[in-house]
Amino acid sequence: MQEVANVTGNGDGSYTEADNPEELAGIFEGLIKEITEEKEPELAINAVDINGSENVAEGEIVATDVKVENVGEGIGDVPVTLLDWDDNPVDSTLVNASSEELASGDSKNVTLSWDTTGVLDGDINTDNLSVVASGNEKEATVTVEDKSAFFNVSVDSVDDGFEEGGTVTFSVDVENTDSAPDTQTLWVEYEDENGNNQTLATSDPVELDGGESTADPVEIDWQTGIGDADIEDVTVHSENDMVETSVDVEPKEVSTAAFNVTIDSTNSPVTVGDQLDVTTKIENVNGTDEDYPGQVVLTVDGVEEDSKIVALADGESTTETFTWWTDKTGDSINVEVRAETPGSENRSSEQVTVDDVNTAEETFKIPDVTTNADNGDDSITEDETLTVDIKVTNDGDGAGSQTLIVRRNDSGLGEPTDVTTIDTGTIPDGDTETVSVDLSPSDFSAETEEIIVESEDGFSDTQAVDINPTDSTQVDIEIKEDDISATERSQAVDAGEPIAVPVKIKNNGSTKITDKKLFVSLDANLSAQGVDQSPANFTSINVTLAPGGTENTTILWDTTGAGWDNDPWKLTVESEGEFDREEVYVNELPGTLPGGPDFGSIGSGIDFTIEDIEVAE
Repeated sequence: MQEVANVTGNGDGSYTEADNPEELAGIFEGLIKEITEEKEPELAINAVDINGSENVAEGEIVATDVKVENVGEGIGDVPVTLLDWDDNPVDSTLVNASSEELASGDSKNVTLSWDTTGVLDGDINTDNLSVVASGNEKEATVTVEDKSAFFNVSVDSVDDGFEEGGTVTFSVDVENTDSAPDTQTLWVEYEDENGNNQTLATSDPVELDGGESTADPVEIDWQTGIGDADIEDVTVHSENDMVETSVDVEPKEVSTAAFNVTIDSTNSPVTVGDQLDVTTKIENVNGTDEDYPGQVVLTVDGVEEDSKIVALADGESTTETFTWWTDKTGDSINVEVRAETPGSENRSSEQVTVDDVNTAEETFKIPDVTTNADNGDDSITEDETLTVDIKVTNDGDGAGSQTLIVRRNDSGLGEPTDVTTIDTGTIPDGDTETVSVDLSPSDFSAETEEIIVESEDGFSDTQAVDINPTDSTQVDIEIKEDDISATERSQAVDAGEPIAVPVKIKNNGSTKITDKKLFVSLDANLSAQGVDQSPANFTSINVTLAPGGTENTTILWDTTGAGWDNDPWKLTVESEGEFDREEVYVNELPGTLPGGPDFGSIGSGIDFTIEDIEVAE
């Protein structure tokens, strides 16, 4: 840079040594630094506003609207951060300072939030939140107040002194000593002999505003029962407070019940791991009218497996089912039901059998499948029911059941198609049984060629079937011979004159023919010599025939040509196996006329054939 300064030009095109090269070198260095040095992006914080109230309850979210301005020339992301009262970051976002997002000199608003849950160490606090970006800072003041509720409870009175079975009423005063409204449910509980808290009763919901007290005491009713005379101390609770109180419940004098038990039935034998059910009749036979609970226990070889608490008045009875999830096997396992009431005990027992898991398995083979459409023996149309009878042989060493898969194989398809399944039911080993399934027309079609049945073991059998398309049109053809003039020799037409052939077409089927072309071709079939000639005529018509509908049309036969001397000619109109035939006469003319066939001196018949009738889907 010093060398450049030494030979800096004077602006007139000639270069001379500068008067002060050191000064020029400093100027050049400053210019290069300004051009090449990367500039940092910078945001200014113009405003911080609280979105909503500046006085919030603890636990609410404080949202701040922050207006930032790009005051630098650098490009990049600048973090904008919200700090809480203790200058801890609680929310932050990145603002991109660039011509695409926020150009230099432009401003935008961002929102930052602060969750005030747990921020108080007292009832109220007011302090500043801070927003910082690019070393710049701006504050906003917010006040957070503890606005929760606190339900203080005190026992006004306890209405007790009753026998077991009576109702003890606790009258409780409640005051919400905090500022927020709330609704709470009070409850009474005691500590049992195992140290566990047990709820005895609950109140209706209590609703109080901040600082409000109940006008009248809240009543909590405890319905006591047998054994509750042992409870002497209880506690009354709100969600925030608790108070202790004592109660006086007198023991009830009751007659001791005596239960008789009788095992009615079991589901023995069962397989180990399955549930054994023991159905038992229980009766109170001691002569007291008091309902009194007793414990009824199921034991298996002396080990308790199930129990129930039963309360019965004198002479009452009930039937209960006790269960044991079997975990051992045996032919003479003793199950006992024992009823216990104070001073009384009664037992009933029975021997049951629990079998080991049966490891024998069935093997199902399919020796034969027959249907009501077996190819070569029978057939059905595709709108009938296909009945499939399946012989199943259990060739294994144990009884069992399986689900068979019924498939069909259609022409043109590479793989059989699953149709349905059928459960065989249980078949003992060595037995053969027949199961049947009816397939509806939606399960197969006229294209179905085979029915295949396969067992879970992979054994299968295939039956070829003959299923015909539904003859839904059943066309009937009739030539109106009385309307044809050339049916007598004396009325023969001259060659070259057309013969009008009136035809009546009727749809005797169940499917409508809808606006389809009826193609009619007139062929010269010289069957006596076995020679087929080209069509002598061709025509087509559009027909719409409802089931039972009739169409009358006229076919014009062009007799142009020669070779008509061998009268009579047999005209045949045919469709789908239905036909009508009539003899006509044509006078031979000398020579051969163009436009028609030259049959020479032979001839035995001309067929009018309806080649195709398309039926609406």
